[in-house]
Amino acid sequence: MKQIALDIGLSTGPTMQNFFPGPNRPAWEHLNLWLGRGGAQAARSPVPTYLWGASGSGKTHLLKAVREALREQGAVVGWLDAGMQEPPAFSEAWAAVLLDDVHLFTAVQQQAAFNWFVHAQTLQRTVIGSGDQPPAGLRLRDDLRTRLHHRGARLGPEGRAAGALPAHPRRRHAPRRHARGALAHRDL
Repeated sequence: MKQIALDIGLSTGPTMQNFFPGPNRPAWEHLNLWLGRGGAQAARSPVPTYLWGASGSGKTHLLKAVREALREQGAVVGWLDAGMQEPPAFSEAWAAVLLDDVHLFTAVQQQAAFNWFVHAQTLQRTVIGSGDQPPAGLRLRDDLRTRLHHRGARLGPEGRAAGALPAHPRRRHAPRRHARGALAHRDL
């Protein structure tokens, strides 16, 4: 018997390239544009973005893909998810703050998320968050929920998007719009 080496390669993590946008294309395009894909890297808008949708709609994939894309550009980001029992202090070195599954955050995580949000906005850094429903329905402390409630996009089941995305992600002051439908993307 002869062994044959198979070129399986290492599994890659979530990237913008391996996300199947389908009907969530507007959210995917918005994040790609914000990342500076397809052109010279310009100053990123500090306007926050919020994605909401059911489990499996692609929210975590997109957040991890954004983190990876920023890492490839040499940036460091703050990441907080429900599995982090003791969140670190905010770092001014972070290019962005990513908050995954905010609907599962404990009181300690909500306090850290609020602290990170305030610091990020003060330093003109963006916050991208995700949850299972629009911010108004989240059981979070009021000061965090109101910061998440600015602009967003809803992701639908199996990555199907519904609703409009905010204006150009590089514009500092985009007009307010509310997304309706299945993955919801929200520019905070």
